Amino acid sequence: MNRLVFLLLAALLAAPAAATAQPWRDDYGGRSQDRARAAVEERRVIPLERIIEQINRRTPGQLLGAAAPTFEGGRMIYRILWDSRGRQMEYVVDASSGAILAVNGG
Repeated sequence: MNRLVFLLLAALLAAPAAATAQPWRDDYGGRSQDRARAAVEERRVIPLERIIEQINRRTPGQLLGAAAPTFEGGRMIYRILWDSRGRQMEYVVDASSGAILAVNGG
């Protein structure tokens, strides 16, 4: 009986927090996923396939993973995990220009 009362009380206390939860918002007050999707549809970003081809020309290897473009530091970027001869690295690429901003690891 005590367990049932505890579970009901916990559910009631959690309900207001869940009802007021907001989707994650970026630095500009907009939902980052929605803005990224719109940028891809409006062709304001370079397709991920082209970015991967660019990285492969620079550092032959294989893709380990890639994230959809996100807003960071006022610009949209791709984060790409790459393996070249057993060396794993993360490329940070400006999604609008294709410029490689950073290479971490390796």
